[in-house]
Amino acid sequence: MRKTSVNLDDLSNHSTVTMIAEDYLPVVKIQRKGGEYASLTDQQKYRYDIGFRMGQVLNQLERIQQADTLLDSYPYIKSWRRQFGQTEYFQYHMETYYLAVAGLVDRLLLLINELCRLGIDPVNTRMNAVLKALEASKYKNIALVLGDLRTETAEIKRMRNKLAHAQRFHEKDLYHINVLEFSLRQEMIDDVDGFLKDDLDLYIKTYRSQKKKQIQTSNDNLIPLLKRLLDAFEATYIKERDH
Repeated sequence: MRKTSVNLDDLSNHSTVTMIAEDYLPVVKIQRKGGEYASLTDQQKYRYDIGFRMGQVLNQLERIQQADTLLDSYPYIKSWRRQFGQTEYFQYHMETYYLAVAGLVDRLLLLINELCRLGIDPVNTRMNAVLKALEASKYKNIALVLGDLRTETAEIKRMRNKLAHAQRFHEKDLYHINVLEFSLRQEMIDDVDGFLKDDLDLYIKTYRSQKKKQIQTSNDNLIPLLKRLLDAFEATYIKERDH
């Protein structure tokens, strides 16, 4: 049986997210009426900080979904196609996916830091620092799930670092698409019978299918870990919120 892909509704409707949102909105209303953050009570500040961090996590989940969806949405606009090929389109959205997943982990670390009151400077909120602090706290259950998430996303994190510091996303199959597409776009190849165009279309269709399957597999492995984290967050949030 095929696994269920990442469903933003499943995660955004999780009881932990709903509870955090219900606590967050009244504090936001205070600020909208002119209240300063410094004037909030400690409990209100905690609810505000957690709500803000959870919102960032949900934004990253939206980016993950968008990258998957937009792989099927190459614009059929002549002016676009004359300037940008599907090579660039694949590159952009695969890069977006890797950056979104890695960014999701970063934002979860910031959320956990606030949620468990670990006291780590946000600038230094890295995986090892958070895991070490959790292991020394009463929240070892969260450390266990977070360790599994680190293992699952290790390759994506390495790819994110390459994209951020060294190179664009590229693969051998994408290179072949690029060569054919560029040549046809620049009319460097006489393709009177349309054979090369048909070959290119098939290559693109196959490549897109491979990338969507890759994203699907990654998402299917990711969502159970995210649900486990949200499950673990619930009791922690209630305890710290009412502290």
